[in-house]
Amino acid sequence: MSRELIIGHKDPDTYLLKFVDDKQILEMVLNKRYQTIHNDNFFHRRLLEKYPLLLNFKKDNHLSQSDKSMFLNINHLSYKQFYIEMVHFMSKLWEDFQIPYINVKNYNPKPLYLSYINRDQTRLNLLLDLAATAKDMKLIEEFLKRGASPNNGLYGAVEINNKELIQYFIDRGASNWTEAAVVAITNTNIELMNHFIDLGANVRHLMVAAGRKGNIKLIIDKRNLLPENLNFMLRGAINTNKFDIVNYLLDHYDVGNINDPNLGGYVRSIPILEFLHTRGLSYENIALYNNSVHILRFLIKRNTPIIFNDKLRISISNNLMGLLKFLVEERDIKITEEDIKIAIEANRIEMLKYFLKKNIITRERLIELLKEQNKENLSNYI
Repeated sequence: MSRELIIGHKDPDTYLLKFVDDKQILEMVLNKRYQTIHNDNFFHRRLLEKYPLLLNFKKDNHLSQSDKSMFLNINHLSYKQFYIEMVHFMSKLWEDFQIPYINVKNYNPKPLYLSYINRDQTRLNLLLDLAATAKDMKLIEEFLKRGASPNNGLYGAVEINNKELIQYFIDRGASNWTEAAVVAITNTNIELMNHFIDLGANVRHLMVAAGRKGNIKLIIDKRNLLPENLNFMLRGAINTNKFDIVNYLLDHYDVGNINDPNLGGYVRSIPILEFLHTRGLSYENIALYNNSVHILRFLIKRNTPIIFNDKLRISISNNLMGLLKFLVEERDIKITEEDIKIAIEANRIEMLKYFLKKNIITRERLIELLKEQNKENLSNYI
């Protein structure tokens, strides 16, 4: 039977999109009678018309690293599968926690729900940020009541440049001026940035953010033109490959010592590395604080001296799994029991699994070390 006859309308898609809610659509999906009705184009239209911002999360480049783990092969989901999954978790958020759909770009129901059931304070704070971005006072008050940090509400208020809402959160205890100013910088809001500097924001931290943003306007204020502050802006520009900002700062301002190992630690691309080398930053000083594997490979080819054992401790302390594998598999760096103890203390579960897989330690000995450090609970995950 044709789709038109089943629905009783000559344009079934338009009819359903206009008059049927999510619950009814899901019920129809489960009913064999209606399975021929809902093709992938229908669900794409449904998402476009009702939840257009959710479509960002069908492209995994819009997901955080932690969220990607929850959306394996999300690009391979059909629009029907994606719609069903999104609606399911939106329904769960409402049924279990009375959290409605919030029509803002960062609302992603699946990781929000999974984190919320695990009592993840970070996600509760994010919900307040989203509610502030949506200017939803009912939700704002609810999330504050549940224990969300007013600082996160402040970030949302800064995002939409709502001065009344900014003051609302300040009155309720928001005081992280530095992070609020970073949001202002991201939105090129110089007035708010300066306001938070007046309140006590860390200028050096902001200069890194401004450099990453690549906005020359943010250095016009004379109080930010101290060499030590501009050096931090240079670090941010280096970190995000902003050649124009790097050039501008080096050519027009005193940014301090160009051969500073701290600058080398911010290098993330070979072109910016080679450029900085021509301006006086040595390979040795790039290697000292840089922990990016592709940068280290480049420096090794140039016979740059690198202290790999120091890199090993850094990889464990900072949870840099790629760097750890590089050191073990390409540089043949030996893992000691002391290294494993550091990994245990820092709860590096994936690293402990790796040590077992590479036969660096036996399971029996690892269990003994876990007991010695009162970390027996980790054995449930390895």
